[in-house]
Amino acid sequence: MAAYDDLVSRDEPALLVARGSGWDGIGRGRRVVDLMEENAWSPAEVSMRGIWSSEAGRRRPAANQPVFDLGGRHVATPDLLDVAAGVAGEYDSDLHLARNQRRRDVEREDRYRSVGLEPVIMVTGDLADPWRFVGRLHAAYARAARTPVADRRWTVEQPPWWTPTQTVAQRRALTAEKRARWLRHRAAS
Repeated sequence: MAAYDDLVSRDEPALLVARGSGWDGIGRGRRVVDLMEENAWSPAEVSMRGIWSSEAGRRRPAANQPVFDLGGRHVATPDLLDVAAGVAGEYDSDLHLARNQRRRDVEREDRYRSVGLEPVIMVTGDLADPWRFVGRLHAAYARAARTPVADRRWTVEQPPWWTPTQTVAQRRALTAEKRARWLRHRAAS
């Protein structure tokens, strides 16, 4: 979460680890750098990604990768996205049970399906019993596999009007005004 606050980029500890052969704990440092994600927005997303990759054995998904329709309109930014498979993962804590939030979540899921993405949801209870989520994840992959790539009506290619904020370097380069606008979701969470 240090990268979330733009305190450290992935390259910075990677450089330190590269210079530190023979140091105590350097093996752990290398593993941490390999697992580090600059665009994770919550600790629960990090846990979800670990379950997605380790327990479910799926490729590592992108974190908070914006998705656009083929006309360049923003569809949503899923917590996790397997671009190759077309599976979008969302972590819904208990906060997502509130009426207005639940309505927004249902609308977001509908937007995913309308462009050919297959959503899968992880809920708070899945952290204690991840195999339920793993089952839903495998089912989402199976459904997504039935959607031909040619039928996808979405892309991760960012239109010219979009301001990218996926990396620490991109966020550090923002002006204070742009940080307030493009990173306001961070202040709310």
